[in-house]
Amino acid sequence: AAQQFVAAYPLSPSHLLENLAQTAQDPEVFPYLATNPRTPPHLLSTFAAHENPEVRVHVATHPQLAARELLNLAQDPDAAVRRAVASNPSLRLPHHAALSTDTNPGVRLRLAAQATLPAQVALVLAADASTVVRTHTIAAATADDDLLLGWAASDEEDVQLALASRKAPPTAVRALLLLSPHAAVRRVARELLEPDP
Repeated sequence: AAQQFVAAYPLSPSHLLENLAQTAQDPEVFPYLATNPRTPPHLLSTFAAHENPEVRVHVATHPQLAARELLNLAQDPDAAVRRAVASNPSLRLPHHAALSTDTNPGVRLRLAAQATLPAQVALVLAADASTVVRTHTIAAATADDDLLLGWAASDEEDVQLALASRKAPPTAVRALLLLSPHAAVRRVARELLEPDP
């Protein structure tokens, strides 16, 4: 328990964490070391290739993990590891590209939940085969007005309903949703309108 505490404590000196990684008898210490912000980069690389998937899941979320390790973890055989890396805030476009085509919809959904999702990736995920991934991306991803207008003009009910659930969609988007062929979308769009004076 003391080793786990030291491994998890964010102010533990990095040399102490390195010593602990070499001498720890308890494998439960490694997940704590993998998430500690003071863990040295070479140890993070070691944890990224660890045989235990739980350790790889923990290190996959570390914001200081090297880009090479992130890409390796994005292609990990364990879906839980790929889901964890999809929520890492340090992902770059190559990592997004690998994860946006993942066979597991849970991985793509976790990627769609990222606050800083690039527009290109949002466009790919908005056309995903999984309805959940598609609608979550449209409802939450950062997108410019042109992309939002394109989604509003799609005439697909689930896409338009997801778009209507966004916080304060632009006026042009709300106007297009009012012209939807789907009664449910028009009803929601009417509720978004502010009455004029």
